[in-house]
Amino acid sequence: MDDLEQLFADMEALLERIIGQQRDKVMTVALDILPHLQPEEIQDPQDYPEVAADTMFNYEDGLLAGLLSVRAALRNNIIDVYRARAATSEGSGGGL
Repeated sequence: MDDLEQLFADMEALLERIIGQQRDKVMTVALDILPHLQPEEIQDPQDYPEVAADTMFNYEDGLLAGLLSVRAALRNNIIDVYRARAATSEGSGGGL
């Protein structure tokens, strides 16, 4: 594993921990509003008007959405970099 691959693996692991913590926070806020909810039900908060209308829930859920977007952007950009690098290496006869 080269340095760039290790850096991405470390960043992804950190981001996954942060996302997990934020998912827990979203669940905690939702359970404060409706204690009977299950984790899969929180993914559709519009089905629960009390939850969907709560400003704290929306704030925490928005943070989670942002973190998920960052993860997607990082993955896409790293993949693009490696594809370009691989294409350049293959064209010059070298390997990764």
